Amino acid sequence: MHISTDPTHFQILQTLDESLYANLDVTAHATAWALILLAQHPNVQAELRVEIQSANSLDSAAYANYVNSDKTFLAACILESSRVRPILRMNIGLGPVAGSEADSSKAFSNPESATEDKFVGGFIIPRKVDRASAEYPFSTGA
Repeated sequence: MHISTDPTHFQILQTLDESLYANLDVTAHATAWALILLAQHPNVQAELRVEIQSANSLDSAAYANYVNSDKTFLAACILESSRVRPILRMNIGLGPVAGSEADSSKAFSNPESATEDKFVGGFIIPRKVDRASAEYPFSTGA
């Protein structure tokens, strides 16, 4: 059996659709947690503010390089926020307050389903079957 690694036109359109429409909640969640974490750490907030203010004086090409760089303090803050609070925490019931250590095991990826059957490690995952993975253990080493 030949398995193509090139995305089809349909797969590209599906990815664009998910990125533009289905992920608004994910973007809002990630942004909110980044801002909350910055508010909880004024020293980090101050350092980031200094970096961003100095970047504002750059010409447009240099500013684009700054924003796209993974070597900045801004990038480190975004990555740390994603590590500490993985996107889309699925909390069930009226358990512990969101953000407390007690609810950390309930961080999952956004449920998704494929449009065609997928073969993973010798197993078949049928199309249209929602699946989610526990992200917290991967992001924290727990």
